[in-house]
Amino acid sequence: MAHPSIFSTFIRKSLFLICLLYALPVIAFVCARVFVGERLWWVGLLDSFLPYVLIPALILFALALLARAWRALLLVTPLAVGTVIGFGGLFIPHPPPPITPAWTLRVITINISDSRLPFAQVEAWLLDHPADLIILQESRYSLYEHFPALAAAYPYVVEQQLGNAIAFVSRYPLMPSEGFAEVERGFTYSPRVLMDVNGEQIAIYGMSLPAPLRLMGRIPLENTRVPVINMLWDMFFGYDSDHRDWELNHLLRRIEVDTLPVIAAGDMNLAEFSAARRRMDALLDDSFREVGSGFGYTYPAFEAFGLPEWLPGLTRVDYVWHSDDFVALDARVGEYVGSDHLPVVVTLARR
Repeated sequence: MAHPSIFSTFIRKSLFLICLLYALPVIAFVCARVFVGERLWWVGLLDSFLPYVLIPALILFALALLARAWRALLLVTPLAVGTVIGFGGLFIPHPPPPITPAWTLRVITINISDSRLPFAQVEAWLLDHPADLIILQESRYSLYEHFPALAAAYPYVVEQQLGNAIAFVSRYPLMPSEGFAEVERGFTYSPRVLMDVNGEQIAIYGMSLPAPLRLMGRIPLENTRVPVINMLWDMFFGYDSDHRDWELNHLLRRIEVDTLPVIAAGDMNLAEFSAARRRMDALLDDSFREVGSGFGYTYPAFEAFGLPEWLPGLTRVDYVWHSDDFVALDARVGEYVGSDHLPVVVTLARR
């Protein structure tokens, strides 16, 4: 009977140690997620990047299987199976239902990150991708001044400069409605406009919820010459969803009592697997999850920070939601347009 070589024994022991160091904290996180939830800030943080937490289990499973490291395989198999079950369905195509719609509506939402001043690139892309409704966030500059060709191409524009500055651009008539302001813990403004489509009024909510992070992280870091480092540092060590969740509560209460068909779109800063996103999903339908496939990551577009374009995003925070009055026919994430967010393009059909 052949004995395993010293090298193969070393590989197996090393794999077992790596799997042990990976599996124990991940199992602790899963238990905390189930029994405590996002009351622990670090659970909310890891929920925001859940695939990056769990997908290493698949890699370690494959390596342990190839090396016949059975003890290591025993450690990671439950996590690998859970990862496949949890994420596998996201990559199965979801064809739209066979319906004859009353009418369709193409919606684009994008946080243009106007601090980067990507006006010309954003405008050119939007003109090349015509839509019926465009919702821009962080649009603090007048569209008529900084997006003149876009404003000229669409007959209806409603913009407001409060909060994260949201602008609506439409082929259909828009009537400003109202947002809501609260001063209990700060200022929040989620504008609502009414859109007239073939004689029917639709309530459109433009959303740009605050990022779930503190201005000063739990572990301070002096500004570096590489902005993405500060961005990632604040994201990981300054995670705090209290303000975002407070604003989300007001938004949900408002939408819940709306009697019109609803479309709500924008940068919500809600990660795909967060508890807050599940609350939104209980009220409205997520267009991308209806007919899209994959993780659909929209943030960050690393190219905006001078990094290679092939780097994948970290999370999905940009959405097009809708009430049961609609069904999604198509949903996809657009390409880089100069912002640190990627656009989301959705086609909705009126049932």
